[in-house]
Amino acid sequence: MSDTVVLRRSLWASVGALLLVGLLCAGQARAAGVITVNSTSQGIANDGRCTLAEAIIAANTDTASGSKPGECPAGHGPDTIILANAVYTLTQILDNEYDPLGLPSISSSIVLEGNGATLVRDPQAPEFGMMEVALEQARLTVNDLTIRGGRTSGDATAPGLGVYAGAQVTLNRVHLIDNISDHTGNPYPVDGAVVVGGATLTLIDSSVENNTGTHANGIVSDESILTLQHSTVSGHTERGVRDSGSRVQIVGTTIASNGKQGLQLWQSIATLTKSTISGNHDGGIDASASHMTLADSTVRDNQVTAEFGNLAAGVAIRSSSLVTLTRSAVFGNNEPGGVPPCPCVVGEDGIRVKDSSLVVIDSLIDDDRNATDLDFSLHFDGDDLIIRNSTITGAHDNPLEVSSAQAVSITFSTIVSKQASSRAFGNVAFPSSLYQVSNSIIGGCWTARPSTSQGYNVAQGTSCGFDSTGDRQGVDLGVMLGPLADNGGPTPTFALQPGAVAIDAIPAGVNGCQAGISRDQRGAPRAGGSGLGGDACDSGAYEAASTVPPSETRLYVPLIIR
Repeated sequence: MSDTVVLRRSLWASVGALLLVGLLCAGQARAAGVITVNSTSQGIANDGRCTLAEAIIAANTDTASGSKPGECPAGHGPDTIILANAVYTLTQILDNEYDPLGLPSISSSIVLEGNGATLVRDPQAPEFGMMEVALEQARLTVNDLTIRGGRTSGDATAPGLGVYAGAQVTLNRVHLIDNISDHTGNPYPVDGAVVVGGATLTLIDSSVENNTGTHANGIVSDESILTLQHSTVSGHTERGVRDSGSRVQIVGTTIASNGKQGLQLWQSIATLTKSTISGNHDGGIDASASHMTLADSTVRDNQVTAEFGNLAAGVAIRSSSLVTLTRSAVFGNNEPGGVPPCPCVVGEDGIRVKDSSLVVIDSLIDDDRNATDLDFSLHFDGDDLIIRNSTITGAHDNPLEVSSAQAVSITFSTIVSKQASSRAFGNVAFPSSLYQVSNSIIGGCWTARPSTSQGYNVAQGTSCGFDSTGDRQGVDLGVMLGPLADNGGPTPTFALQPGAVAIDAIPAGVNGCQAGISRDQRGAPRAGGSGLGGDACDSGAYEAASTVPPSETRLYVPLIIR
């Protein structure tokens, strides 16, 4: 064998040995980064046990918790702490540097594997928060854990979880339940079961429920990034989610049965997708100075009372906000008991817009369940209003009230009373501003403004004064329209009955009637989809005899049809 071959083999053998040593070292490093908790007690002592508190310190400091066998090993870089499926009861304050805490504050990168465990504060213990992550380099992922019974007051941290100062936390299948935040007399309370300040929090398949006490909200976030995916926020004394200045993304989530608003936004950028806001007691959503998009979502069965006096039972939009509804439904929201006994502005409306703009696309607004003279499904007193391919209705005569606006555009929409016998009454109020109404079905108007029509509208009487090309007035909408019903698509619609004058009323290529492109509220194709007149389109939100694509799934709106 040549010297060259021997040398080459020797080199490869050396490289292989180095690789093996490296792999062994890496394996040892990974093993050192796993800390298994073997005790459900809370203490910190060199007693041969590894408690959760000791495991957190070992991970934060990369130092073993003690010298005896059974103590927590030293952490090493990103660590994993493993709990048993057991109850871990906290009885004392262990960290009081900034806030009273039952566990040391997390300052490193940790994955906490709960394995179904419950972390609970003893009811006889002093007040403290359960968990806090408060340094920029801190990263925490918690899996399969219940956190219960934390309690704080005054200006202390959150009773359940506090996330601050650039930290990043992800909760997977984590449930924060029955925490108490009592901040009586504090003008600046840290008042959520979960509080996020200048940090990032993501909840996935998790819940925040039943936080009680004075100023007790579910989640409070400030100038943060907050993401809720397939989670539940419910049962809190005050708001479900209260945000200021954050980016908020809510997907497949329910915010329900809270004592005040389900979602309150201030200077926020928020997106809600496939989510439900329901059963809250001072309105569903309150958006101030915010940009918010609702897509494939439902705001339903929320109330507002004179005690709190929010602008709207469903969605309140104010202070230069911009809100967009797409394939969404706002319905069943009301102020119980009729007109409140106070001179305040109280939410008689499903949606109330003040000094802001609203875009409604492929959506349903069906409110004013009380049917009082002050009730409107949509009350607009703002800047720009755009309604396209949508239905606005209600039990009373006034589904839409426009008190003032800079510009209004309504096209391919149906705005009528839900009661067939009332569709001739004043269903739309237009003040003197720039309005464009086209391709729509309107029950009636408080004030006739012929210049608003851009053609191909159908109206019950002559109160709107529509006289542009293709306009039809004096039509019996009680006969022309079926009841509000599930006609396919995400939200209920009023179907056009056979022979309705709205069918194929708009010629192809006119006013946005485009074959193969235009869709109705349900997502069904317009212009040729019906086979009732070639490529013409129907006026209103519904295209007769057109098939809804399977991809257009239906929202859960069982109380719409009543």
